[in-house]
Amino acid sequence: MAIEREHLRPLAEEGFDLAAVSFPKVNSSGTVNVLTNFYSAPLPPGTPVAAKTYAAYVEIWQEGRCVARHERCFGRQQKVLNLEHYLDALAKKPGALAGSMALEQWRAQGRWPAAFGADYVANILRQQQCPRRPQPPLRLRDPLLNELATDPLSLLEYDAFILHPEKETDDPSRTETESTESIHHEPPTRDDPD
Repeated sequence: MAIEREHLRPLAEEGFDLAAVSFPKVNSSGTVNVLTNFYSAPLPPGTPVAAKTYAAYVEIWQEGRCVARHERCFGRQQKVLNLEHYLDALAKKPGALAGSMALEQWRAQGRWPAAFGADYVANILRQQQCPRRPQPPLRLRDPLLNELATDPLSLLEYDAFILHPEKETDDPSRTETESTESIHHEPPTRDDPD
């Protein structure tokens, strides 16, 4: 073996990419056809891409950068969609979110709680398109009141309650209290002495 080692070439600087590569175009649905399945890509229709299929995932590349990565689907004629890839389209037509297959898939995967409906997303998209200028803090007449500091408001408990309503909170104000009324007595009958 020592004799053979002298004749071996040095190891390659770059690793060998263990992927099957194809060169599809993005279709009108914003997906790329890879091995009988369709994977979403955040690119306009007609854009040529390189699709790299690995054992566990699929990557969509455009101009030397990875624009999308999906878990590989081993079914046939399935659509694997990422809701984030459709945000530009939803900004133009926010009403399309309610019946979208991408939203349905994310809800099935537990990535989008039912508490966040289409109106919620439409509002977020509207806010991103027309951001408001930050307002200066409210100033009170009494300068001592302006110096008071409060803890920042946190909505973490509210979010946890909305996302997991079946869990009980440790809030003592939500527990049932015992009745403060006296024990119920039977009304006096005619035989009872007054």
